[in-house]
Amino acid sequence: MLTRSQVAARLGRSLATVRRLEGTELHPAKDGRGINRFDAQEVQALAQRLARSGTAAFDDELPWTPSFRDESAEEVVALRADVDRLRLEMNNAQRRATEAEVELRCYQKRTADVLLDLCRELAEFDVELAQLVVAAAEDLERG
Repeated sequence: MLTRSQVAARLGRSLATVRRLEGTELHPAKDGRGINRFDAQEVQALAQRLARSGTAAFDDELPWTPSFRDESAEEVVALRADVDRLRLEMNNAQRRATEAEVELRCYQKRTADVLLDLCRELAEFDVELAQLVVAAAEDLERG
């Protein structure tokens, strides 16, 4: 006796499709724990019918679900690989953008700190210059 997952794997179908087949193409029996179990011979017979038909037996099955009779399964696998690669590239680009933003914020902070230090030094210089001007003016008055 097979589980629903095992049936799905043998048929190359999704669990949802196996559930839709219950009561029509497949006739599971509940075990002592209430779990549906499928007769291996019935599943094998259905798999052979599907293989002979060479077409999708169920119109509502998603077109991107690859199976042993699906001629485009290799194309689907390649497309999924492309999607995974693009997703990885996007994640890497987002990570690099975040790192660049952090670096830019650090640079802005360092620049602001340098400007603040320059302003302080300039203020100190202005005070010293003012003191020198006052001293020079006093010296001129004394003569």
